[in-house]
Amino acid sequence: MLQEGMIDFDTAHDCGFGIIRILKGFHKGKFFLYNSENDDEYLGLMLNLYLKISVKSYENKSLEKIIHTKDGSSLIRALQHSNDIDLCQKLYMSFDNNKDKTRIFS
Repeated sequence: MLQEGMIDFDTAHDCGFGIIRILKGFHKGKFFLYNSENDDEYLGLMLNLYLKISVKSYENKSLEKIIHTKDGSSLIRALQHSNDIDLCQKLYMSFDNNKDKTRIFS
């Protein structure tokens, strides 16, 4: 379940997720991500990627290792759903924000 203030619609879309809001019942008014691609192979990776970008306190050392490899970066670029902002750049920025470093992108 997501809180309204923490939803990053653009990043969710870029990661292949949809966002639904429950209209009735116990979870009325609450938001949830759903896997709009029905592709379970990369679901965990994309969920971790979304959380790392959207939730500043989220830590995932294995994701940091993946993103810093050529194959990992290429995979993430291939899986993203738009070309507006590179998810790898968003990830680098989120890792650097936690380390108080500045990275220049070319």
